[in-house]
Amino acid sequence: MTCGNDHVKLWENGKGKQGKFNKGKLESMFSCTYLKDNLYATGSGMGTVFIWNGTSTISANKAHGKGKVQTITYKNDILYTGADDGNIKSWKVSNNGELKQLKIIFDPRNLPQLSEITDIKRIEE
Repeated sequence: MTCGNDHVKLWENGKGKQGKFNKGKLESMFSCTYLKDNLYATGSGMGTVFIWNGTSTISANKAHGKGKVQTITYKNDILYTGADDGNIKSWKVSNNGELKQLKIIFDPRNLPQLSEITDIKRIEE
């Protein structure tokens, strides 16, 4: 599978087949991964994660609020996504392609403010 500006292609024996958007609308894709059993996932520039069965989308899931899904991977039946909103999330993918958020692994809004950190040592030049 390859993806990019307004396209998704699935490749077999050196021949590419254009993906069809049955669910959701055509968007530029920035990340893609193989799931299992002819299922794939792509991450779009609008924060949407599409689940594909072969060359057709079976679901379009708004996974991240702002910005593109920069990275997407699948391991041990869990889908992981990272996006420009700064969040890294984990998901369970249902049989019909819907995503159920398991947890937010990283949320930049939960980082402490510099004024809250008391154990910073000054670095002398």
